[in-house]
Amino acid sequence: MKNNLIVKKNPLVNARYKLSPLEIKIVFSVISMIEKDDSDFWTYQVKIDHLDSDYRNIQRVCRGLMTKVFEIKEDDGWLMLNWFSHIRYKQKERVIECAFDPNLKPYLLHIKDNFTAYTLSSVLSMASTYSIRLYELLKEYEGLGARTFNLDDLQDILQLPKSYRVWRDFKKRVLESAEKDINADTDINISYNFVKSGRKITAISFVIDPKIKKLTLNQYIAHLRSNFVNKTLLCFKDKERDKEVELSVSEKGYLYDKLDVHNKITATRAAELWEYLYKNQQKD
Repeated sequence: MKNNLIVKKNPLVNARYKLSPLEIKIVFSVISMIEKDDSDFWTYQVKIDHLDSDYRNIQRVCRGLMTKVFEIKEDDGWLMLNWFSHIRYKQKERVIECAFDPNLKPYLLHIKDNFTAYTLSSVLSMASTYSIRLYELLKEYEGLGARTFNLDDLQDILQLPKSYRVWRDFKKRVLESAEKDINADTDINISYNFVKSGRKITAISFVIDPKIKKLTLNQYIAHLRSNFVNKTLLCFKDKERDKEVELSVSEKGYLYDKLDVHNKITATRAAELWEYLYKNQQKD
C-alpha cells in the first residue's frame, strides 16, 4: 500500500483545508486506492493497524474528519464539501470503510492533465500536516524547479490558526519544520527565500530539487508520469519489429510509441521499460 500512487487534479492540491496528521493520512491512504482506470468511486477499506492507531483514537479522529469542510477554487467560483459521505468501522475486520463525496469525481477520476502524482510513502513518514501539505504544493511545481507564494495566500491555503500566522511561529513551526521533514523523508529537496516589500516579508520563494537517485522505482515512475507527458523518454530500435521506437508517457500515464500509436506496449513490456529507465535515468 505504501507504494500506491496518489494522483490529484491540481485544484484539489491547492484546496483550502486543515486536517490533523492522522486525518490527512486516512484521506491520502484512501485516495491512493483509486485506480487510474476506475469509472466511479467505490467503497474503500483501510486497516486501522496500518495507521498505527487504536479503535478509540480512530473513532475520535473519524468523527472529527466528518466535520471538516474544505474549499476548492473553481473557474467560476468555489466548491465547499466534505471528503467522505460516510465512514463505517468494522470491528471484526478492524477496518474503516470510507466513501468519497461524489463531487470529488472531477478531481480524482479520469485524470489526464493538470495533476500532481506522488507515492503514499512520501507522506506517511511525516508527522506534521503542514509538512505534508507543503510537500504536495511544491511537488506540483517540481518540473519548474521553483514556486513562489504570496505569504497571506500560503497561510490561507494551509488554514493556519492565528498563533501560527505570527511570523516567528510561522517560520519555526511551519517553514523550518517542513524543510527538515521534506528533505529527510521525501523524493525532493527544498529551500526557500523571503521576498520583501520594503521591510515587510510579503512572499516566500521555494527552490525544488528532485532526489532522482534516491527514488524508489514507483516514485521514479510517478515522477515521469507527472513531468514528462508526451515528451520523449527514450529512443531505441525494436528488434522484433525492426522499427525505431520513440517512447513517451500518455496523459493517462501509460507508455506509448510516438512514432507508431498502433504499437501496443504490453504491461509486461512496460514494466521492463520502466525498470530500464529507472536504472539508466535517461531523462532526469
